[in-house]
Amino acid sequence: MYELNDQIVGAATLLPRFNEGVDIISWVYVHSKYRRKGIGTALIRHIEEVARRPNLRKLLLTTLEKA
Repeated sequence: MYELNDQIVGAATLLPRFNEGVDIISWVYVHSKYRRKGIGTALIRHIEEVARRPNLRKLLLTTLEKA
């Protein structure tokens, strides 16, 4: 979650697949009012740090076609 002025303005999820060595970023969302301010980038960078572990081989991002 990304908070700004005590309000959640963005969120992202990480689904670890420990047995496969692959983590999946299943979605990243930033409220339209707060886009183009680096919040999405901050969320992805945080996920990259959280996902670091010795047996991680891949970090995948899934998305919908209309996104």
